[in-house]
Amino acid sequence: MLHDLLTKHLATATLRSVAADVGVCHMTVSNWAKGIRKPSTAQLARLADVMELDAAERRAVFAEAADVQPGELARMVGAQHGAEPSV
Repeated sequence: MLHDLLTKHLATATLRSVAADVGVCHMTVSNWAKGIRKPSTAQLARLADVMELDAAERRAVFAEAADVQPGELARMVGAQHGAEPSV
């Protein structure tokens, strides 16, 4: 998911501009795009802002990073905040 969204975003932005906006080296963004490395949670949050991801895309990207299904991530977050798990 992240790879696809980042590749799509890089069609209209440069590695250097994305890297500058996120606060990392352009090679770091290149490694993310190639799937060689994964961004930290903080970097992923900044990257999601830079790419202007909608709520569903953010959930999917963060779920992928946490290696869980998007629905499971929502239940985990809800449970941490005292919300009743959705069925």
